[in-house]
Formats: sequence, C-alpha cells, structure tokens
Amino acid sequence: MKEEDVKRLQEYRERRREKKKAFIKKALIAMIPVAVVAAAVIFVLSRPFATPQKAVKAFYDAVYLDSDLQKMEQCVVEEKRSAMEYLLTLGGSNPNYITLYADAVKQYLGDDYVIEYDFYDENDMSAASLAAMKKLYSGVSTGKYLSCTVIFRAEKYAGAFKVDLDLVKQNGKWRLTRYDMLPIGAIPTAD
Repeated sequence: MKEEDVKRLQEYRERRREKKKAFIKKALIAMIPVAVVAAAVIFVLSRPFATPQKAVKAFYDAVYLDSDLQKMEQCVVEEKRSAMEYLLTLGGSNPNYITLYADAVKQYLGDDYVIEYDFYDENDMSAASLAAMKKLYSGVSTGKYLSCTVIFRAEKYAGAFKVDLDLVKQNGKWRLTRYDMLPIGAIPTAD
C-alpha cells in the first residue's frame, strides 16, 4: 500500500471516529431529558405519600409493623396529629401504648407475618365534601374516598379487616383525615 493510501485511510478512520463521537454525544444529550423525566416520575411515585394507596399502606405499616407513632402522624392531616398522639399515648402517660396494636396481632399470627392491601373502591370527593375538607384542613387541593381490605398473612393463619377511608392531598401529600374511626387496633378475623 502506498504512503498516500495509508494517509487517506488514516484520515478516513479519524473522520469516522469524530463522527461517531459526535453521534454519541448528540445521543447522550438527547437522552438527558428522558432520563430526568424518568427519574422524576420514579422519585414521585416512590414517595410514601405520592398516592392515596401509599398513604394508607404507610399508616398501617407504621401501626402493625413498626409500632411507630411518628410515622403514623406523617400519614394523618396536620391538624389531627396532636390529638392522635394524645389518644395513642394515653395523654402522654404511656408512650409505648402504640406497641399493643402490633402485639395483639402477633398473639394470633406470631412474629413472622406480612400485610397486604386490596384496594377495591376509589372515588373523588364531591365538590361539597372537598369544600368542607378545605375549611377544616389547610393546604388541601383534592380528596378521595378509598375502600380497602387490610390482609394479614402468616404461615398458618390469615386474617383481614375492611376499612373505608377519606383522604386529602394536603400540601402535595396524601393524608388520612381520620384515625379515630379506623380499626387500627383491630385483631384481624379469619378469611
């Protein structure tokens, strides 16, 4: 091969390398917005209060799996948190009272159980109900009625209870409006 041909071949390869680099750079730049949107969607949906269902799950997990009053409080509208804490600590006299709920379930299921959720009915709040919620609670933008069965499963036993809930989106996060009528301490009944 002649020296000229070798030089042209090297120049050709160099141009191809540069074109390939430019294409990869353009492709990566084009993918950045897609990756940012995907990351934002994943971030929003992975938050515990991104949907009404996740708020309900976070609440019951806090009761029956974690026995964590602070986690429970995060699931309830801000205006009800101090009343809930007062009730669930017996006026501050028993801060560990919350553990009794999980203990009651453990008596029937043992220590090794899981909780599953079957959400079977979801409806938007009526305009009148939503207006009432906005008067009661600050930062409310929308509301839902949600029904679900909370299912407890262990190796030899399963139990469940049904619950109807009112939730509002308060300051961008879904929250339960009531805790006092919820069967948070209910011992599940057999399927």
